[in-house]
Amino acid sequence: MRKLAYLCIRKGLPPEDAQRAALSAAGLGCADLDEVWVDRIERKLRPGQNPQPERIHVWQAAEDGDEVWVARPGVLASTMEDGLAFLASLAETGAALCIASTGRRYSQADPTSVIRFAADIAADLRAATLEQARRKISGTRRPRGSSFADETWEWAGDNWRNAALTQKQIEDRTGISGTALRRRFGKRGTPRFGKPPKGKRTKP
Repeated sequence: MRKLAYLCIRKGLPPEDAQRAALSAAGLGCADLDEVWVDRIERKLRPGQNPQPERIHVWQAAEDGDEVWVARPGVLASTMEDGLAFLASLAETGAALCIASTGRRYSQADPTSVIRFAADIAADLRAATLEQARRKISGTRRPRGSSFADETWEWAGDNWRNAALTQKQIEDRTGISGTALRRRFGKRGTPRFGKPPKGKRTKP
């Protein structure tokens, strides 16, 4: 099985280094990230121009049993219809689609994949649109996380309570700021997260 990584750099999505960090945090090694398909959408497209040509190339390179990895659902497309079309094309190859930010996997073997992916990419596109509008108003660049789906928050909470991960790793992996995570789940390293209260000792 091969892990094929795909990035898309366009307005409203995390920068390239953040997407690579999310893929790395999800378990893709240096070898997996050496050859990555990258689409850079920096200018207004001409009529009839394919917005993401490298996305086609990663689909053509995929084989039965492979996994195609992206940092988040919105990386695949700017519309839900376009994202579903890619998932359908990928299913024909026998490869699976994996999302680093949620840990979800969509494959032809799972009959609920299309339904789950449609909901996930719709939520991610809404989040990206809201975040882009919020950045224009506030000037901040880091996602606050208020518009993420419940499933994403649940997964983010598991990461936040994992003492083996640093805050930076969790932010890169989930795409949610440390401030938003603290506000929702509490400060790390407190009794709520398994640390004994100050001045008290635990029994041996």
